[in-house]
Amino acid sequence: MRVHFISDALFERNVDDEDVSRIIGYFHTFPVVITQSEPNLDLDGVITEFNQKVDQFTRRGSSYALVHIKKLKMVFVPFQPFASASSYIATPSWLAGKKAVINVKNYQDDQCFKWAVLSALYPVSTHSDRVNNYLPYENAIDCSSLTFPVQPKQFSIFERDNSSKLSIV
Repeated sequence: MRVHFISDALFERNVDDEDVSRIIGYFHTFPVVITQSEPNLDLDGVITEFNQKVDQFTRRGSSYALVHIKKLKMVFVPFQPFASASSYIATPSWLAGKKAVINVKNYQDDQCFKWAVLSALYPVSTHSDRVNNYLPYENAIDCSSLTFPVQPKQFSIFERDNSSKLSIV
């Protein structure tokens, strides 16, 4: 299962001596995967994540203060991971026909993120879906800090390690 939380929180601030302004803040956590081998949900982590989001909301100079949580919803979504990270998934035909994306066919490895970035940095005129077009540029970007397959939370690490190389995109 994939689990995330959504909350509606009431905030107030004094406008003048008599009037109070109220606003609802909407917050959500990042999804967490719960499996049979890892069945525990880190509720302390969920609370910390919500507290950070409330702090970010109130630090913007709004002077609003949290009054109470109006609603807290726990959302469960079935999660079916891919059989393996190196499994190639064809681009849906409605999107492929638009010629708007490059889907590099990397049947032999789990480094699809690297091939996708290289296909954007080093466009080719023919067979843009073939890995061999990007092999000469394989070391042009730094992926040494990444764990493949790359998770979205690693994007900032990649951007940090490649900030000078990505400014051309």
